[in-house]
Amino acid sequence: MRRQDHVVALALVAGGLLAILVVIPRYVDGGAVGDGLSPAFMPYVAAGIATLAALAMLFERPREREVSEEGSARLTRANVAFLCAAAAVLAASYALMSSFGYVIGGVVLMAGLLKLAHVKTVPLAIAAVAAPAVLWLLFVELLAMPLP
Repeated sequence: MRRQDHVVALALVAGGLLAILVVIPRYVDGGAVGDGLSPAFMPYVAAGIATLAALAMLFERPREREVSEEGSARLTRANVAFLCAAAAVLAASYALMSSFGYVIGGVVLMAGLLKLAHVKTVPLAIAAVAAPAVLWLLFVELLAMPLP
């Protein structure tokens, strides 16, 4: 592993520990609503997973076919086009979620991401409609947590 990778991994571990030990306890309200989980639960889970992933990156063994030190990764037109398309999908889904609610924005998000992954049309349509609807029903009916 190159020195830059170690520096990035250490910075991510430090950021994760900072979030777990300082940011979340200080800025997230700790009082649970009823018998439910504390509002700080999911931030702790996310920060914990990110910190563990950074630790795994720090202790990762070098691979045999590792990229040479000069690096062969370049930003090509295809890479830029993919990044722009992904940003457009995220922006469109955010705008639709803000304006029309979770289900409509979720359908656009799923369809756009599956289209970027070159999924065939029929599975794309089924997953794009079914996944947001099932998640909405799960939260609204089973967990009694209304979504917008």
